Amino acid sequence: MGKMPRLVWVTIVGVVLVGCLGILLMPALSTGPEPRRQVRCAANLRMIGLGLMLYANDNDGQFPPVLATVLATQDLRPNDFTCPGPNARTTPPTGPAMLQLGITLDYAYLGAGLTNTGDPTVPMAFEITPHTFGGESRHNIL
Repeated sequence: MGKMPRLVWVTIVGVVLVGCLGILLMPALSTGPEPRRQVRCAANLRMIGLGLMLYANDNDGQFPPVLATVLATQDLRPNDFTCPGPNARTTPPTGPAMLQLGITLDYAYLGAGLTNTGDPTVPMAFEITPHTFGGESRHNIL
């Protein structure tokens, strides 16, 4: 038995490297779109929260009566009021009809009449549709 040809060694090393990369990437690829959707929805809720705080800072600590006010007075996009995903509604709220009721396409607003000096544990807004991940239902709450 002589030495193994160089091509065989290169092939073996290549297969080992691809296998190691596959093992490293498997957790990221197996989580699916739901955790990414939950993060995006949380980011949108955070943007709504920042808009609410900016509004309250400009209005003596008083939060707006409806979310339509935040959409009209702060630098938020209508898409910030929707949660992306397979069950997402395709049209973001362009008019104040649903926002006047305190409900956007994917978030409910509870901050009418509250101030920024109130109890910090009181929810201001939440996702209407929960995320399902690992058999659990989860909501993003502001």
